[in-house]
Amino acid sequence: MLGRPAALAIIAVASALWLVSAAFPIPVRGIPPLQAFSWLAACALPAALVGLLAHVSGRRRPLLTFLSTGLALALITLVAPRIPSPFGPPGKDATVPDATVRILSLNTLWTTNNARAISQTISELNPDAVILAETTPEEVADVEAHSGYHRAGPVEPGEGAGGVQILSRAPVRGRDHEGITEFQMPEASVAGARIVGVHTLAPVAGDVGGWDRELRGLKQFLESPAGDGDPHKLAPLIMAGDFNATWWHPQFRALAGTRVDGRALHDCGGGLTGAPTWPSAAPTLRLDHILTTLTCEDAGTVKVDGTDHRGVWADLI
Repeated sequence: MLGRPAALAIIAVASALWLVSAAFPIPVRGIPPLQAFSWLAACALPAALVGLLAHVSGRRRPLLTFLSTGLALALITLVAPRIPSPFGPPGKDATVPDATVRILSLNTLWTTNNARAISQTISELNPDAVILAETTPEEVADVEAHSGYHRAGPVEPGEGAGGVQILSRAPVRGRDHEGITEFQMPEASVAGARIVGVHTLAPVAGDVGGWDRELRGLKQFLESPAGDGDPHKLAPLIMAGDFNATWWHPQFRALAGTRVDGRALHDCGGGLTGAPTWPSAAPTLRLDHILTTLTCEDAGTVKVDGTDHRGVWADLI
């Protein structure tokens, strides 16, 4: 039977290897889900090291106090955002400051029709544009009827969960990009911004390679120059949706670090300490993001009944 020091040493080494894996894109079955939970290793490693040092250092209290403080800070930074608030997410009123673009993005869970709950959230937040991933033609039609918003194009769900669409207060005409992800990828111009809706494969089972290709494909899409003179391409960019990726995934960090026609891309409300969005009941992972070349003024998450993801919203200027 392993003694306490040996067990702590094994935990420390395993946690260190776990963290190192998050530095490299490894599209191998089982690795991306492990990388997604690297925040657990970031907490386990210092905890194990503190335990080991406590065992070997005896009464060297100043050193242990210093390390314990560091561990507490790590726990607060990485774990606290993942603890659901007993009071629910902070509210956001429907007043949008002038010159601000408010975006709402939500994975709606394609097996249900959550039009009424979605419309209620739209009424509360009053966004300029809404990106619905994993939606259906029926759900979008019902959201239009209840909210008064307009879809930018037809919903193409494919064999099930492939529907993605952009809705806005005023009618706009959008278009779809094909061949980048397995799912629909709409684009439309809303409030002077170029908005792209995204939903990628999840990096599980046999879809790991496809997920890796899709994230790389999105990066290549953003890096393509606006050399054709299309003023729409020169507009500020907002790419939002369910990326099925976290900041612990190197592929997503590479995507979020893309420069779009010389402009830096930002993950509004995201990053390693961004509020998680999945699963909605007790979120532990932030899979949903709003990437933009605009400045992030404010951001948050919102719980919508009937879905398995929290929605993400952002005020951009």
